[in-house]
Amino acid sequence: MLAHGLMGDALPADGPPEASSARARLQSLLHGDLTDREEVTAQREAREAIEVRRAEKRAALSAVDRRFASSRLLARQLSATVGRAFTFRAPGVDTFLLPAAGAIPKKRAPLRFGFVGTTRPTEGLQVLVDAFAKLRARADAPKLDLVLALERTEGTRDDALQDRAMRMGATVSFTPAAVDVRALLDAVDVLVFPSLWGEFAPAALRIALASGRPAIASNMPGVAEVAPQEALRRVAPGDAEEL
Repeated sequence: MLAHGLMGDALPADGPPEASSARARLQSLLHGDLTDREEVTAQREAREAIEVRRAEKRAALSAVDRRFASSRLLARQLSATVGRAFTFRAPGVDTFLLPAAGAIPKKRAPLRFGFVGTTRPTEGLQVLVDAFAKLRARADAPKLDLVLALERTEGTRDDALQDRAMRMGATVSFTPAAVDVRALLDAVDVLVFPSLWGEFAPAALRIALASGRPAIASNMPGVAEVAPQEALRRVAPGDAEEL
């Protein structure tokens, strides 16, 4: 149920062939009966390997004196799973990454929205591109730009999303390593975080809030912890229309 809720809608039926194939594979794994002996064996071995890793992690975490988690939700979950108390400690922000702190943002026309992260489905970039497409299709479409600063993760998925976003007029750039959030803050007016999963707030969101830059984010537990309601606009996860 969890995998279906997070990933099912993230694989568009009308997307490229690899997306349709991934959707079919996911549906088969979630709802189909495994009849192929090799698949049954592979699934059993995968589950056993996961349980072994979990046991190793529980043992390691039980052996230390103090345990910390970067969100209250994560602290509760880890405490229940490991059977030892975890203490919440909010992550800090490197002040080197705050070039815009205290400065008046540059006035731009059109307004420029930005996203930093990857094309992994749980980050919700496909929802942001859907929202951008909906705006562009309106007769009274406002003038705005979309800047996507992405770290490369999976070539086929990256290329498909880049092609779609650029055909709609978005600016897309990829890096082989972590994206320079400082540079992105200088290049955009509003940061967007359309996550579909969020035990803790993205580092880029914390940086944006610390620099006073407006942001839009999915209404997730981690976001609610670090950002008061008045600090940013929250939207329902996965809802391109609301976004």
